[in-house]
Amino acid sequence: MAKRIILASASRDRKRLLKAINLTFEILPSNFVEDESKTGNPLEIVMRNARGKAQVVADKLHGENGDALVIGADTVVEFHGQIIGKARHQFEAFQILQKLAGQTHQLLTGCCVIDVQSQKSHAFVDVTDVTFAPLTEEDIWHYLEFSDEYRGRAGAYSLQDRASLFVTKIVGSPTNVIGLPISQFRETFLNFGVNLLAGDHCTI
Repeated sequence: MAKRIILASASRDRKRLLKAINLTFEILPSNFVEDESKTGNPLEIVMRNARGKAQVVADKLHGENGDALVIGADTVVEFHGQIIGKARHQFEAFQILQKLAGQTHQLLTGCCVIDVQSQKSHAFVDVTDVTFAPLTEEDIWHYLEFSDEYRGRAGAYSLQDRASLFVTKIVGSPTNVIGLPISQFRETFLNFGVNLLAGDHCTI
């Protein structure tokens, strides 16, 4: 029987990315309490959060019928040594975007996949450099007032939406900026005997 794929996240961007590769999956958001530290090693923080999210859901599913792979992920922005997470409100989003305008920042996504039955896991962190065009205060307010796409996004922007108007350069995985480095996920799933290129989570 094919493995169930479980996304331990309510992220609309991660959901869209997995649908785009025609993957059949279920959504079971994790209630893991994230480390939202603004100081410390961002690589360690996203890895810890991704692993924690996946493990909570894997523990919940352990012992159920069927085999499943659980995906946990966490994303932050790092800019000049400062960790930037999600904006809590519109003015904070404005402050974040004003800081990033005309600059290059790093977007880090920690990912963890856990096999529910065997408890085997594989985790990694992907880093992408993102450069913004210069933005005036008026530009930023136009972006923020048009929609609430900044909500729930690290760095207060969404590459899949109107932020594509001011993202001038990406070095690394484009899908990582959206929420999941899909190419690395293919390699990770191969470690669990699942070939995403062969069709709908076909085993190999």
